Amino acid sequence: MTRVLLLTVLVLAAAAGCGAAQRNLLSSLGAPRAADARGPSAVLDATDEAGQRVDDARVRGKVVLVDFWASWCQPCQHSIPFYRRMYERFRTKGLVVVGVNVDDGREEMVNYLQMHPLPFAIVWDAEKALSGRFGVMQLPTSFLFDRRGRLRKTRTGFDPEELRAVEDEIRLLLSESP
Repeated sequence: MTRVLLLTVLVLAAAAGCGAAQRNLLSSLGAPRAADARGPSAVLDATDEAGQRVDDARVRGKVVLVDFWASWCQPCQHSIPFYRRMYERFRTKGLVVVGVNVDDGREEMVNYLQMHPLPFAIVWDAEKALSGRFGVMQLPTSFLFDRRGRLRKTRTGFDPEELRAVEDEIRLLLSESP
């Protein structure tokens, strides 16, 4: 009976996130903190893999989706292609996507990106500083900001049944005036 209960708990824990590797991220972050109310650039301010700054000038007046992911995270293997499609569909309408990778080694991220090139900004969060500022406790976690820089939606995990809702949220924010 004890083994069945333990097995059930382990299966549920694995299903809720990315397993043991998730715990490494959680233990490195400390207490969770919400994304800064001043907008994504106030918290994100970083340099992407292309050497470009992700700052206020780059995201001002845009709808911004910030997605925290890792190459080892199974749910991220589904969220990343979806956010790629959203970016490709809506970038000309003002959507900016920033992927924040939390792999422990940069090589893991680079290998993933060589196999799955992404058209949007990728920032490697080597020290987990960005994850801490955003209060990320599970992967994937995404933050959706409106054109005024206000946090409008936070999603933890990735549910394929919510794809339409995510797209509708992006469309709604893109339709709003700055």
